Amino acid sequence: FAGSVNVDHGFLGSRLVEILPPGRIRLELGHTVGNGPEALARAAALRELGYDLVLDGYCGDRSRVDPLLPMLDAIKVDMEAV
Repeated sequence: FAGSVNVDHGFLGSRLVEILPPGRIRLELGHTVGNGPEALARAAALRELGYDLVLDGYCGDRSRVDPLLPMLDAIKVDMEAV
């Protein structure tokens, strides 16, 4: 891959994210993305389009990670918070 882009809830849900080349750009899901049904459906759709998804800023909150875990390629741990 060529790089990563931090995405928030608004950008993740927009069609603009799809102008980024899948397979070359990883999408780093920030805290505002959440793990509700809308975010999970969008993450699943982006995975089907070939995007790599990374959870950004993990600090030990399993309730945030567990629903997203099957769709994630990596998790970035916030070592200062842990």
